[in-house]
Amino acid sequence: MVDIRPLSLEMESIRFQEGSILDLPYPDESIMSLSSLCVIEHIGLGRYGDPLDPLGSIKACKEVSRVIGLGGSLYLSVPIEKEAKTYFNAHRSFNEDKFLALFPEFMVKNKAYIYGSIFTDSRQAAFGIGCYYLMKTTSRKGIT
Repeated sequence: MVDIRPLSLEMESIRFQEGSILDLPYPDESIMSLSSLCVIEHIGLGRYGDPLDPLGSIKACKEVSRVIGLGGSLYLSVPIEKEAKTYFNAHRSFNEDKFLALFPEFMVKNKAYIYGSIFTDSRQAAFGIGCYYLMKTTSRKGIT
């Protein structure tokens, strides 16, 4: 587990490393499975001690993409709405199509959504949480 804030509770089954989603402590394409659940929408808003950056979420998407190896799995969840919005300094919400376009090296393997207490495979126009399973299908290794 990597987090900008120190872990406040010790857990034997989790190895914690302080760090940033904008500069993950892993070499290019070295991770075969990574989860970022309800994180990307907060990056760059300063809520958790990170610096203000209007492109923070986009930079986070690029960084998690960088560390996933070819054939690797990326599990993401972010707030989604029809139109992207920033709820300063709480979180951002994303237009699903524009959000997924931030991951051109990946194929969408599965999508599901949370609306209130309902978990469904059907996207609605209302505010919800998009849950995505992506697989890296194109390697960017060696491309600058």
